[in-house]
Amino acid sequence: MLMEKGPSPASAEKEKRIEFKLLTAENYLDMITKRQQVVATDTIARGDSEGMRAKYVQNTERLIDRIRHGFADEGGPGHDSADVVFYLDKSARPVYWLTDAMWEVFPEEGAKKPDTHFLNLHANEGPGGGRPTREQMIRQVQEGIFDSYIETMKQVYPDMAGKNLLVVDEVSVSGSTEELAYQIFRRAFPDAHIKSAAWMQAGRREDRYGNSYPSEIPVWYKKSSDSGRGVSGINPEKSSLSGSAAQRAGAEILSTRPDTPDLESLQLRKEIRQMAQDVLSGEQSIIPERDPDSARYGNMRIRSVGGAKPERLPLFSQ
Repeated sequence: MLMEKGPSPASAEKEKRIEFKLLTAENYLDMITKRQQVVATDTIARGDSEGMRAKYVQNTERLIDRIRHGFADEGGPGHDSADVVFYLDKSARPVYWLTDAMWEVFPEEGAKKPDTHFLNLHANEGPGGGRPTREQMIRQVQEGIFDSYIETMKQVYPDMAGKNLLVVDEVSVSGSTEELAYQIFRRAFPDAHIKSAAWMQAGRREDRYGNSYPSEIPVWYKKSSDSGRGVSGINPEKSSLSGSAAQRAGAEILSTRPDTPDLESLQLRKEIRQMAQDVLSGEQSIIPERDPDSARYGNMRIRSVGGAKPERLPLFSQ
């Protein structure tokens, strides 16, 4: 099921230092602003690559805390963490790489990594590429459009009863994908505790027809290409030839591997691991989610501009 395993800490330490080519403000301006017409944030517009990466680290720390403590009101005493995290392909796969690389950067006693799965699920775009509304997504689920998808989920993941499931998307604009995921998951796994989260809370803009568009997206996101994320789209014919029984059974919900090596995704994973090492060494500054004086941050370098407090933005939908 396209599970992934990163290098061991020992092997990661031996890697040659990686030059940042993808996780840079310059790349964002080229790939996102110029080619996809998404306006750059102030940080990116002034070429502050370290600041952009600091925000990515903050988003990841926040998600890690959500994984560890997001079910305090549902999981029962001593069961605050997610048992399983489902990352929504294709763009949330790099979010998994970030979470995996940063898990031990922000250690917590007793914190156990959850099981990880991937699902290829996204909200269908409206006219002109706009994001559908939450109401439109709920109506589509109620009308049975996703019934086959839901039945496949039950077959591929039959042991979810009673578990805490966190569904993670890379960016939230209208909230439609989170709502779609929540509605689908609660039908597939009615006996599980289900919550959703977005790694990046993007600002929202609308065209004259009321279609929603993001005012910021991750630097790896491309509408016209799968490169940089390590997976391709759903391909039932290709999945039917897989040696994995789960991949064959989940042909309708699981991504497939690229036909040729995705060199950009390999570069991105290396840069993510380098960023994690830079946080620990103090070369990369951070925007802390907790009290900057917390023991969690040790000798990490806290980012501050003009003495201002670190920026904090809402992230989670539920």
